[in-house]
Amino acid sequence: MIGLRVLGLKSYLRYMRLASLRKTRYGSIRLPELDIRWHSILLSLCSVKVLWTGILKPGKLFFTGSYIGSYRRKEIVMIKHFKEVNGLYIDKIYGQERLGFAHTDSSDLFDLVEWAEQGGYPGSVIKFYDLKTGDVYTPFQKKKDVMYGNPVYLKGYYYFLQADNNAGIVTIYKYLPDEEPKPVAEFNIQEVNLYNLMIVGEDVHLISQDNNVFNCYYPEKFSFKLQPNESVSVISDGKVYLEAWIEEGWDDENDRASEDYKYYDKVIVKDFEGNTLSEEVGSIYQAPDGTYWIA
Repeated sequence: MIGLRVLGLKSYLRYMRLASLRKTRYGSIRLPELDIRWHSILLSLCSVKVLWTGILKPGKLFFTGSYIGSYRRKEIVMIKHFKEVNGLYIDKIYGQERLGFAHTDSSDLFDLVEWAEQGGYPGSVIKFYDLKTGDVYTPFQKKKDVMYGNPVYLKGYYYFLQADNNAGIVTIYKYLPDEEPKPVAEFNIQEVNLYNLMIVGEDVHLISQDNNVFNCYYPEKFSFKLQPNESVSVISDGKVYLEAWIEEGWDDENDRASEDYKYYDKVIVKDFEGNTLSEEVGSIYQAPDGTYWIA
């Protein structure tokens, strides 16, 4: 097996300009003394952006590839490296496309309670990965008994939680790359439920969901009961938007899905007292431009 290198691709593109070609998903290109066949790939007279692997035989070059880009630039896609590589799994931050994030530990905020009983938490950090420049940002250095929640992107800024069990404080931070994190609000760690503690939009709200009870701590306090299949997704304009998973047609006797089985989500809107204002079939999705959609 060989990889088609840059010089080889340039030579191949010069051959292509001489040939009478058309865009097609499957087919072959016949050139003087060259027979090229491909599978699941798109070619263009102007340029091509593909991953290549081939077997060279006398008079023939066979290759397979996967189309992964536009037709406008002539380049071979290469696997890039961030400027700092740690082998961490990068998660998506919804509502934008610039940064991803990773934790250096898989523990959740609630685990701080158990760690305290075992002599304390070793500490972890949160890292932000710039998907355009390759830069990696670490807002805070590792510190014993300090853990971080998942970030969110709301109205032009990144927000994340820092739980410091040693100081007994949970802090909401507002952040942009290359800038110092700015504290937005602090809470006594004993006065919030660390289980499912998170930030949600549209504006910044600090909430927790545990034992079928929803609590909002910031910017105002309120709570109400939840059904076991409900979870809060967004708070906007004085309304709380929940998602509830619905399962219909399960055959309990045989413990399997029946022919009429259905699984879907429902969007339920409540006021701050927990009264249901409306409900409809759908699921809430935050698009890269920050807007929320019901699908």
